[in-house]
Amino acid sequence: MIGIGTGCFYKNIEPISRRAIALVRASGADGIELCAAHVDRIRQLESIPKKDLQEFQYKSLHVPSNIFYSNDRFTRELLMRISRIQDEFNFNRIIMHPNTIKDWRVLDDFPLPFGFENIDKDYGSEVKDLKEVLMIANGLMVLDITHAFIKDETLELAKEFYENVFNWKIDKWEGPMEYWVIDAGEDNEEGINGGLQKREEPEDQIFNYIKVSSVDEISKIIDDKGGHVITPKITVPGIGYFYMFKDTEGNKLGIMEEDESTK
Repeated sequence: MIGIGTGCFYKNIEPISRRAIALVRASGADGIELCAAHVDRIRQLESIPKKDLQEFQYKSLHVPSNIFYSNDRFTRELLMRISRIQDEFNFNRIIMHPNTIKDWRVLDDFPLPFGFENIDKDYGSEVKDLKEVLMIANGLMVLDITHAFIKDETLELAKEFYENVFNWKIDKWEGPMEYWVIDAGEDNEEGINGGLQKREEPEDQIFNYIKVSSVDEISKIIDDKGGHVITPKITVPGIGYFYMFKDTEGNKLGIMEEDESTK
């Protein structure tokens, strides 16, 4: 299943709009995440017809991340509004950032299908942090793709496309291989950073990496939990360390550990 978050349209299109939903639907994606990362966008959701989302097999709602969730009147009123929206749309997941939650007890009164992402922002990126969140809250962890590289035989067609559609900045990397770096914006903006690389085989597709604190530690956990690491440890000078792996369903992904001191 392939899903698209409407947050990637924020520079050109309002993420909570019928137009944004229509673009995701037209792409052929099976899933959608509505990005209501700001409080005012929650109100906009109330104007979206339920039928606009019925064709998607999976749908999630990214709730505001520009506020703090405490056990106070404001938070409770916001969660009540989100609960009413959930009753209408029946999202598979309600996505939150753990670093925005100041009092986890407030979530106990709202039986929503919570999912947590961006744990590495301020909360830490250690395995123990993941365990702590999952023990505190009745929810699942959502893994953010931190880096994706796109295959293109000419290195021109895809560059022009993504620059024109998403206003991404794409510049040639001054490193040991031919690679173009994608800058989707500031850290607090929606989007996904990554790179552009020549297609070497016809079956080459977009490849996604998940940022971790230690690729050595996570690679062992991958093998222990039924996945399979499929490459030796890769070192990219000035960038860090990488492994590629297959999950239990055969999906290919990568893990990356940033370390600018690598040579």
